Amino acid sequence: SNSHPKHVGGASDCATCHNDTTTTGTSITTPGNHLDGNRQVVFGAGVSGTYTPADKSCSVAACHGPGTPKWGGPSLLCLDCHGDATDDTDDWQIPGGGTAAVAIDEWRHSGHGRTVADQSDGFPFGNYDVTGNPAANFHVGGANPCLYCHDGNVGHGSANNPFRLLFTPAVPSDPQPEELAQVCLNCHGTGSSGVQPAGHTLINGTVEIDSYHFGQNHPLGTDSANGGQFCWDCHDPHGDRDSGGGNIFMIGRQVTRVSTGQHGIPDTTITGPPAGLVDPVFTNNVALSDYGKPSTPFDGICNVCHTYGDNYTWRPKPDPMAHRPHREMSAPPPATNTTPAHRRVPSAPPADRSIVWRPVATTRRRAAGGTSTGTRLTITTTRVGTSPPTSPRTPTTWATGPPTWAAT
Repeated sequence: SNSHPKHVGGASDCATCHNDTTTTGTSITTPGNHLDGNRQVVFGAGVSGTYTPADKSCSVAACHGPGTPKWGGPSLLCLDCHGDATDDTDDWQIPGGGTAAVAIDEWRHSGHGRTVADQSDGFPFGNYDVTGNPAANFHVGGANPCLYCHDGNVGHGSANNPFRLLFTPAVPSDPQPEELAQVCLNCHGTGSSGVQPAGHTLINGTVEIDSYHFGQNHPLGTDSANGGQFCWDCHDPHGDRDSGGGNIFMIGRQVTRVSTGQHGIPDTTITGPPAGLVDPVFTNNVALSDYGKPSTPFDGICNVCHTYGDNYTWRPKPDPMAHRPHREMSAPPPATNTTPAHRRVPSAPPADRSIVWRPVATTRRRAAGGTSTGTRLTITTTRVGTSPPTSPRTPTTWATGPPTWAAT
């Protein structure tokens, strides 16, 4: 048996491990090495490691991380190469940038690897701390839990799917951002049916969404745009929080403010301030100021892209702000609203659909032309940007009187 099918996608790949025999993969550079009956394993440029002929083991960090697989041996699981006890390693240069790694303690504490029940292995279990959301339970779903999000049939270094995500594009050579989002919506989209890799249990999300960032500041399909096109611009599904602290809701330790391409790879060339990658602080979700900070150092999750006092859609006081980036803004507000928990847009959405309007139920007034019960309220929309649109919006009739509106 051998492991060529896992390593060779084309002729040029031969030069990666047999560089003393061929440097191109299409011609024999040293014929003697090809005919002497020996295996000359010499790694090519950019690959550093060792091969032990006696047991056919290989140690190449660029390919297998800390793993030492054996040629022809059992297939490796994703975390055999991409798992690290405590530290994440991001790799934005695909291919050739090195081996990305997932911190196992964070994966099991705050990522999708957290389990519902105690596994007697020292890792926490049950609902996620702070948010109380149910654990994703990937760790016990099967032998290779990464397959709930990653496609094992996609080879490493794929230009069309560098993160090897589980989705089906209409045009494989030109996947669109909204298609890539399917990897998350498989479980977290409204009405989703979940994912069941071969030999694994079916898992579906309990937290579901029906939209994502949208609008002129988040243009889908562009090669360079503000963060927010992709779920992973803000979220790290592997988790970035451990027992020592970190961001909640799987918000990454670093989030993408500017993306370089259609796959959501952050633009690390922008050093700022602000930089292409930003380090937010999001450790609680009780107060509105937990989301966006109205004072220095302005390091809330919303502050990553929205500058307070410049293009925030807050009022002078941030109190009315309640950020709902996942709320689909196509439906009008309900006819009766008695709780601030209902956050909906007027009867027509503003030009930038990344804004969510909500009624402030505790403050009401009668608009010009309205009746004593306030059945009509005319407002002017606000959007993310340096200036608001000029067209007014008129919500539907409110049985209990018109509220004022605040934009998030």
